[in-house]
Amino acid sequence: MSTTTGVQPRTFSWLTDGFRDLLSFQKTPPNNRDKAVSVSDATQPILETGPTAALLRMKEKKDTGAPISQKEWARLAQFVQMGAEFSPNRHISRESVVGILQAFRAAYKLRKPGGDEGKAAYYLKKFNTMGQDEDTIEAAVETHLDHAEWPIGNDARPLVVFLRDDDVTDEAALTAALLPYWDTLWRVAARGHFLVHNKPIRDEQKLHAYEPAAATFIRESFVFSVIRSEDHDLTALLTFPGSTAAMYPLAGYPDICEFRVMLAAIGEAPVGTHWNGDRLMAYTVGRELDAPASGLHFQGRGGVTFCFTFDQWNILRALFAEAWENPFLQSSWADLTEEYGEL
Repeated sequence: MSTTTGVQPRTFSWLTDGFRDLLSFQKTPPNNRDKAVSVSDATQPILETGPTAALLRMKEKKDTGAPISQKEWARLAQFVQMGAEFSPNRHISRESVVGILQAFRAAYKLRKPGGDEGKAAYYLKKFNTMGQDEDTIEAAVETHLDHAEWPIGNDARPLVVFLRDDDVTDEAALTAALLPYWDTLWRVAARGHFLVHNKPIRDEQKLHAYEPAAATFIRESFVFSVIRSEDHDLTALLTFPGSTAAMYPLAGYPDICEFRVMLAAIGEAPVGTHWNGDRLMAYTVGRELDAPASGLHFQGRGGVTFCFTFDQWNILRALFAEAWENPFLQSSWADLTEEYGEL
């Protein structure tokens, strides 16, 4: 977003100034590039320009059909790894896990014959982690896809290592092989960009003003109001029923996105079920440990807590489902998802 009013930036104790410099692509990669990639290895610089500008230029090439180099694909893959590994509380979706593995498989087929066998062994080792004993990369990836319900974690690293260190036979063929997975790769890369840099992938110089717009959705005294500002960011306000008519703000895409994920993830679950996000938390409660859950607590930023019955929680779910059928909200959400990624 062009401004981040109301959005609380994430902070990570391990993001030292030196590591931030590294993620900003201001340092030179080490000479020993054959070792197994670490988080810092995977974020070594490839292009001299800043990360946001580099990603925007790559997207422009994709949209216009211009050639995309292997170095540019490698830059995108670096952010894919960030998005896959750096979230403190939530993993990427299974759909994204599968897409990244399929992208690696498609790219690996273009590896030049007679390449570094040490690298081939590295890839095979990364995928032979769940008891399988395949002797080819293709077979190992296929087996790994069968277990793709597991969080991807460092399984994004083979794609980073391959695009960074291995040469392909034809860069045009590489682009053709990876474009079918563009939406997945971009979604996770945008997530990584936001997690590390605390801002969406957005060209501030080309940003045009939007007409401010608003929509309000009501279901059984629950009210969900959404406002789009001139720079097209969304803010929302939830109003809960009751004599006090409590209100809870959702400040920007990250907050709204996390609330939607929480609504979908937790429902009439057993007592003691927890859902933890980066900003929000929800958990089920009951009168007795062995009794069916009789309610749900939602804890927002600052520790503020709201208590709902499951009937009320399901009303909220239905309210949000109705809201996302609205063309105005669908259009605004699609734009923001492309800039922030899968949060």
